[in-house]
Amino acid sequence: SGTGCARMPSDSAMALNLNKLKLDSVDVAGKRVFIRVDFNVPQDKADPTIITNTARIEGALPSIKYCLEKGAKSVVLASHLGRPDG
Repeated sequence: SGTGCARMPSDSAMALNLNKLKLDSVDVAGKRVFIRVDFNVPQDKADPTIITNTARIEGALPSIKYCLEKGAKSVVLASHLGRPDG
């Protein structure tokens, strides 16, 4: 209203934004699916190209396979490795 300040969303709108959908409630057929995954896996200190525990990667496989089996056009995975400096 002329002040340049953004209005805060109502409590009900904020609650709505926090709701998460379960993967099986989304129609992924023919769509590109973007999944944020936690692949911040432990690596061997002497040889960082060696992953010492693959549990996080293995844990993401059912979701990735589900999307592909349900006809997703593609599945894009986003992750990071390590902590940012600072």
